Amino acid sequence: MRKISIIVPIYQNALNINKCIESLVKLNKKLNQLGYKLEIILVEDGSIDNSYTLLREYLNIEDLAIVKLTRNFGQIPAIQAGLKYAKGVYIGIISADLQDPPDLFLKMVPILESGTKLVIAERKSRDEGYFQRIMSKKYWWLIKKFSMKDFPAGGFDFCMFDEQVAKEIDGINEKNTNIFPLIYWLGFKPKVIKYSRKQRDEGVSTWTFFNKVKLTIDTIIGFTYIPTRIISISAILTSIFAFLYFLYILIMWYFGYGNSPDGWTTIVLLILVVGGMILFSLGILGEYLLRILDEVRNRPNFVIDEVIRKKPSE
Repeated sequence: MRKISIIVPIYQNALNINKCIESLVKLNKKLNQLGYKLEIILVEDGSIDNSYTLLREYLNIEDLAIVKLTRNFGQIPAIQAGLKYAKGVYIGIISADLQDPPDLFLKMVPILESGTKLVIAERKSRDEGYFQRIMSKKYWWLIKKFSMKDFPAGGFDFCMFDEQVAKEIDGINEKNTNIFPLIYWLGFKPKVIKYSRKQRDEGVSTWTFFNKVKLTIDTIIGFTYIPTRIISISAILTSIFAFLYFLYILIMWYFGYGNSPDGWTTIVLLILVVGGMILFSLGILGEYLLRILDEVRNRPNFVIDEVIRKKPSE
């Protein structure tokens, strides 16, 4: 019987673990009817609650693996760690809070069997708070607007793909990136399934505002040249403005129209405009330099403490 792997990053999810694993066990029974066995890969991403203790209680389940990281590296590195241990012909990614329905994988499998290499679950709506919906909408809009024009408008972090896509992703060792735009960037034509994302039932999301801002900056810098283009365009516009202002001063002086402009005001204005542009440009360049530094250091995206799995019975 062929195997399907589902990767679940776990961080501060103690209240959701039982329900999550039970849902995946039920999914396994349904996949058995399609001729597949489910491999559950739970990546424990340095939680400080009792998530790891709860995970170990399920080690009696066949084809369940716990990949424990040494500390909290983040959701994206946790997924990358899970990919290294996934042995299925198809690999799915889902969050532990079950805002995304696991049964949707049952619709993805026949699509992959037909030859499609990537199936995306795009959110058509979100049963979440107003601020959460606005932040998500703006984030995915930025990617679609400035990076990938055909990117799903609702975004996605719930998907399934075949071994070839998994191998390509596993071979990319970028830091400060988002794995989902990266999957889409590979160029495999995806099949899109639309669904409504449910509200979180248990626990509180650790996906803070600052985490979202960092991910947005990482994505924009990682998948578009817009920030550097802003510097170039701003420099050109500032130069044009300065040249036109120089002509204005020269004409006023040559034809003797009135008194010379107040020099102090002019100098202060120019210092504020040009100085602000310089600081803004240095900030953008600094973001790129930090990422270059991370790549040059060549540190791993994650460090695995241990991998525990029950060997499947034949």
